[in-house]
Amino acid sequence: MKKKMIWLVVICVFILVSYAGQTVEELETRLKTASGKEKVKILNTLAKSYISISSGKVFAYGRQALELSKKLNDTKGEAVALRNIGSGYRVLGKNKKSLQNFQKALEIFRKLEDKKSIGHLLHNIGIVYMNLSRYHKALEYLKESLTIGEEIGFKFGIASSLNIIGIIYDDLSNFHQALEYYLKALAMYEEMGNKKGIAILLNNVGVVYRKLGKYEMALEYYKKSLQIEKESDNKQGIARALNNFGIVYEKLDNCEKALEYHLKSLALKKKIGNKKDITSSYINIGNVYTYLKNYDKGFENFMKALTIKEEIGDKAGIADTLNNLGELYLKQRDYKKAFLNLNRSLKIAREINVKDVIKNIYLNMSKLFSEKGDYQKALDYYKLYSREKDTIINKESNDKIAELHERYEAEKKEKKIALLQKNNEIQKLRLSKERFKANAFIAGFILVLIIALLLFKKYLHLFAFWKKKNYIGHYRIVEQIGSGGMGVVYKASHVMERSKSAAVKVIREEYCKNLTQRKRFMNEALLVDQLNHPNIVKVFERGEYNQQLFIAMELLEGQSLAERIQKGEHIPLDDCLKIMNQLIDTIAGVHAKGIIHRDLKPENIVLIEKGGDKNFVKLLDFGLARSESFTRLTETGEILGTINYLPPERITRQEYSAASDIYSLGVVFYEMLTLEKPFPGEAPIDIIKQILEKDPIEPNKFRPEIPGKLNDLILQMMSKEPDMRPNENALLKTF
Repeated sequence: MKKKMIWLVVICVFILVSYAGQTVEELETRLKTASGKEKVKILNTLAKSYISISSGKVFAYGRQALELSKKLNDTKGEAVALRNIGSGYRVLGKNKKSLQNFQKALEIFRKLEDKKSIGHLLHNIGIVYMNLSRYHKALEYLKESLTIGEEIGFKFGIASSLNIIGIIYDDLSNFHQALEYYLKALAMYEEMGNKKGIAILLNNVGVVYRKLGKYEMALEYYKKSLQIEKESDNKQGIARALNNFGIVYEKLDNCEKALEYHLKSLALKKKIGNKKDITSSYINIGNVYTYLKNYDKGFENFMKALTIKEEIGDKAGIADTLNNLGELYLKQRDYKKAFLNLNRSLKIAREINVKDVIKNIYLNMSKLFSEKGDYQKALDYYKLYSREKDTIINKESNDKIAELHERYEAEKKEKKIALLQKNNEIQKLRLSKERFKANAFIAGFILVLIIALLLFKKYLHLFAFWKKKNYIGHYRIVEQIGSGGMGVVYKASHVMERSKSAAVKVIREEYCKNLTQRKRFMNEALLVDQLNHPNIVKVFERGEYNQQLFIAMELLEGQSLAERIQKGEHIPLDDCLKIMNQLIDTIAGVHAKGIIHRDLKPENIVLIEKGGDKNFVKLLDFGLARSESFTRLTETGEILGTINYLPPERITRQEYSAASDIYSLGVVFYEMLTLEKPFPGEAPIDIIKQILEKDPIEPNKFRPEIPGKLNDLILQMMSKEPDMRPNENALLKTF
């Protein structure tokens, strides 16, 4: 889909030709009598005209123009010929040759100081670097093209570059940045009344919303795009829109509609005749049938796609399709065929170094060996998959590796036990009948005695377990009300005063014997003891019962800020400001005691009703907090806290300061005001890259009623550099 959009842009860029009013036939007739520089112009114009039709004629006319312009010392004609030849190579997917010709042309145009042509070349070079996945280089050239377009007032060039920059950010999963560029490009195309550009950008915006999981918004933009494509009778655009409808309905689990749209898209693509587009529809249809467990139909469509991809020599497509076939066989539990397809796919993908496909194959290989019970190989492939993803922090992968490793070790133990049992059976068979009879009565008596002792022990254990689960110190457990990384929180009532309720936090059983975790758990209560603030949860008691540490705190009857945000309804701006003011005042009090919270997030902020205020703030969970007066318990390299709220310095330098809390608080304010995360993403690696490298979209873009001063202040709180953030005293003065 990305290449189709790029192709439409490139066609539009080259549409401004010297002989635009004449047909190809007329130009070829004029060529017979033309000479000198006029002949060079006609040859270049013909080469441009054939870019989307015949690469053979592009090279034929382009090379003639190149040779003739060199003889005539026609520098501009030479540059135009090199540009056309570069475009021909780019259409064929020969990006390196395309780049060589574009760079030569760019060098000439720079000497000629032809800004418009320089802008075109920079734009096209940016696209080639994008196709080579060299995104930083691509952005460098495209942004220079954008600057030139703005200098000379070339609106079409500006809109086109904005669109491609949006596509790059889209590929990098920086969806908010992509959306920002797409919307700018869309506004420019609307201003120019360029329907083709409007349709493409509406589609691109829809793709971003789809990736963000906002399917209704995606459908809305796709419908607008489809309407324009139908009005223009642009069959390729219609086919693209139908295909996108199908993908959204797949995500919504409406397979019937997904199939309907994919089949319509396929029928239209067949009329157009673009083989690569046709294969993408076959793969989409195959995926839907596979999801519906109609494996025969799925196989049929994947094979059609594979046949065409082999015919056109699309190696990356072949590898991807073979991976789809492997996944299909895996779902059928035909492990032999699954392995053959995945193995063949992996060889091709490694040969051409298509990292995305390689990553997916490793994951499917891991699933295959896991299902076969070969957990060692499953573990090896999952490690390769994890390494390919190049994760900084990827808890999901680490957990999966640990799980596979445990299952592999368990399998070894089971085999060992089975072998021991077999040896024991052999040994038993060797016992003589006489010895067996002599010992039978004794063994039976001992067995009965052991069973009786075990039953009695079990009774004592169950009684102790019941008591342990129902009582902690002076408190009787009523129900579980929460759970965190270090402990479980219960609603409880005091044994002596039934009316006195409390929230009792109990350390997790797996941490009971871990000295570091025990110290960290008890530090939470000691830290809160130092804080006497109305907006901080109060601690009644702390202690140990049956080797379990516990903290009894006030029970809060209210909703967490996270729950309010998840409702999807904007909190009134006045209420937001009151909540912010309380939180800043609270953090100021915490920092004044030399304590850093280190885990500020909506889940740790509870809104209760007190003194007529329905949004009275209570800050809790000081489990990760640190005080200069306590021993530092964080291990080197250990990253604590929730990824979305981590400041950059915690990720890169393992440092935490009062300014780090200000950053996390800025993220909380941003999310509370906009209902959006400033750095969205599914994988931790995507979120971390954005935290380190990107700036969030301004809050008032999501909610225009946010005052400019507040908008700027929140962005300042989320500055990459700690020194650039306002301190709590400055914030208190502002609020």
